[in-house]
Amino acid sequence: MSAPNRSAAALSEACGAGNGADENEQLFHGNGAAQQRARLLRHLQEHGQIDTLTARRELDILMPAARVFELRALGEPITLVWVTRTTDCGKPHRVGLYIWGGSGEDALQ
Repeated sequence: MSAPNRSAAALSEACGAGNGADENEQLFHGNGAAQQRARLLRHLQEHGQIDTLTARRELDILMPAARVFELRALGEPITLVWVTRTTDCGKPHRVGLYIWGGSGEDALQ
C-alpha cells in the first residue's frame, strides 16, 4: 500500500502547527511535536534517511522514535533498520536508521 507523499507544509497544517505569514518559522524552529514532525519529514524527503543521533543533533528532535511513530500513524512510509553508530563521545551504540519509503535493505546497499 502506497502512502501519500505530503509536503512538510501540508503535514504541518494537518498536524496543527498553525497558519500565518510566519509559517516557515513555525514549521521548523519550534519545539512542538508538529514542528518536529515537519522537520523530520522534510529531512527524510530530501535525504532519504536519518539515524537517531543525527535527528537529535541536527534537527533538535530529542525523541525521534515518537515523531516517526506519529508520522507513520499519518500514513508516511518510514522503515526502521537497526545500525551501529558512534556517538560524539566515541562510543558505539545501536540506533534506529529511519528510511523514507522502500525497504531498509535497499537503503543499506
